[in-house]
Formats: sequence, structure tokens, C-alpha cells
Amino acid sequence: MQFINKFKYKRKGHRIIKAFIKDKWNNDIQRYVNLNYNELKRIKAFKYLLLKEQQGFCCYCMRKIPFNEVTLEHVMPHHLEDKKRKEEVKYYSKFGRLKRGKIYYCPDKEIPISPKLHTPPYPHCIAHENLVASCQGKVFEGGEKYINAAITLGEMIKLFHYFSFREQQRLYDMKLMVH
Repeated sequence: MQFINKFKYKRKGHRIIKAFIKDKWNNDIQRYVNLNYNELKRIKAFKYLLLKEQQGFCCYCMRKIPFNEVTLEHVMPHHLEDKKRKEEVKYYSKFGRLKRGKIYYCPDKEIPISPKLHTPPYPHCIAHENLVASCQGKVFEGGEKYINAAITLGEMIKLFHYFSFREQQRLYDMKLMVH
């Protein structure tokens, strides 16, 4: 896995999300219409931005994703069980933009339809910081086989050690590592 830098394209992501929110406001009835994740994932510019952030790689398996195979995934899950909601929101609030209060937990069914949203913070289900690009678990070389995300980032850290350049050079000099 590689780190996905959500900060680099933050402004562009926020512009797309703000335009999406603005577009869903209906002045005639003074409320939002279709302000939800299913509508957001149809915006090609947003999918393209997420894919660009990830240099074209899937957030799970690190394979290159053809644009027409991109699906969006939530970092903080789209829906949380009511029983575990507080606990899980607390857990995810330790990370990145969630930690800084730029987004808040709000599933589609709870996005206020009126009055107008004042952003940021953004509802997590449509927030740029909470969305990444995935290949839907498809293994492209083998046809339509599906894979599950095998390891979470927290588990990866336990399994791998990332060497500094100096450490890599020392191991290479000792013939323990190849370039």
C-alpha cells in the first residue's frame, strides 16, 4: 500500500464537493434534492481526481485501475451500526482530516435537506477527505475474479518495515537487498 496524500488536491476536491452541494439545492422548494453519495459517485471529474491522487492505483491492491472500473470507497464506512456508531466514529476521528474536524459522520439519510449546509465541515459520506478510488476487488489479468482487501493499513504496519534510504544502501552494500 502507499500513502494517499489527500492534502495535495484538497482545494480541487473541495471545489468539486461545494459545486455538487450547490447544484443539489433547489431554490423553488428551499431544500436539497438528491444530495447523496450515489449522486456524487456519478461525477467523472471527482473520480478522476481521486484516481489522480492515487497515481492511478487501487487503494487496496495497488493495481492500475482503468477509469471505467473505478469505484469510490469510504475511509470511515458509509454506514455504521447504531450500536457501534460512537465507538467507530471515535476510532476514525483519530486520523487525518477527521481528526481536524473537517468532516463529520453523517450517512446519506441524515444529510439535512434544509436549511443550506455551511461547509466545511462536510458530511463524511460525500467528503473528499473520506473517499478513495478502488478497483472493486477485480483482478484484471484473470478476468472477473474478485479479491477482498486482505490487510488494513494498521495490519500492514505490523508486517512490514520501511527502510530509510541509508538503511537500504547499507543492505544493498551487504548484498541483502536488490534494487
